[in-house]
Amino acid sequence: MRQHIFTELAPIAGDFAARYVKTAECSSFEQANHVLIDIHNQLRIEDLNLCADHEELLNAAKRFAENAIWRDIEQKNHWKPIQGIFPSQS
Repeated sequence: MRQHIFTELAPIAGDFAARYVKTAECSSFEQANHVLIDIHNQLRIEDLNLCADHEELLNAAKRFAENAIWRDIEQKNHWKPIQGIFPSQS
């Protein structure tokens, strides 16, 4: 699991490794693993790794924006049926 996290968060793996060692020395390797997993989880939004490359971050931003626009439209009910089109409407 540690290797996976360090690989996935490569741009900041050096900082993570230093914190991991310090936590392990001060507490335990078990505590260091918990801290590492917590930080890893905080750097994720759904399936997006916030340490991903620029292109992946741009694609995710576009995807999140499109989803937000559709949720906003649905919540505000902007697409009300036109009166008189359907026989059941009066």
